[in-house]
Amino acid sequence: MFLLQFLLSFVVPPGVFLLPLLIWWILMLRKRTRVHLLILFFLVSFYASTISLVSDTILGRLEQLYEPPQNIQGEAIIVLAGGATLDTLGAGGPGDPSGETANRLLAAAALYKKLDIPIIISVGKVYPDTGFEAMVSKNWLVAMGIPENKVWVENKSRNTEDNIKYVKSILDENKITEPILVTSALHMARSVQHFEEEGIEIIPYPTGYMVSKSLKLYPERFLPSYEAVNKLGHALKEYLGLLLLRI
Repeated sequence: MFLLQFLLSFVVPPGVFLLPLLIWWILMLRKRTRVHLLILFFLVSFYASTISLVSDTILGRLEQLYEPPQNIQGEAIIVLAGGATLDTLGAGGPGDPSGETANRLLAAAALYKKLDIPIIISVGKVYPDTGFEAMVSKNWLVAMGIPENKVWVENKSRNTEDNIKYVKSILDENKITEPILVTSALHMARSVQHFEEEGIEIIPYPTGYMVSKSLKLYPERFLPSYEAVNKLGHALKEYLGLLLLRI
């Protein structure tokens, strides 16, 4: 089974691009030019960016910056939605929440059943072929048994900065001073900084973890995969966002 997985990992992207780089490096090595050092650098860098050993290590450190409180209390639950389809048939009507959004909605529903406080869904229609994510999310929560009047919708925002601006007005209007923020664990650190910049103290409740706390070593961790590239891309985007916030 591992042999088959090994072979497949090098005949589909991203692993399929490693073999030409390796052949090119060998050819340049035989010519004894310094170009082979540059090719080797790109080869090693590209390979490292495609394996889960690297992606999970980098992503895992970001996800562990915050942990869900054991005994949580708050006045409202803020959910930052993260994608939805426009016209697929979902459980709550037209549109399906993305995997990231679904994880956040499940966490919010569990918190609601425990605390019986309003849920604020924040995000609008980001792209022409995506749905109004806040409305799709609300429909799903209602389908899960959350009372419709307990789900408040903010559907104007298109990014994290907009989320905070529009959510702040809802919090101020309803005199809410202890909101719980539900978003993906990898997105929590940047979200917290955005809220703090607007003077909003939130209670972080990360969810949707992509990496386990304990990093185990096994052969598949060294095989190139799309999943590893995807995780690394998510992590680098968040680290870049954190860096820009500090500049």
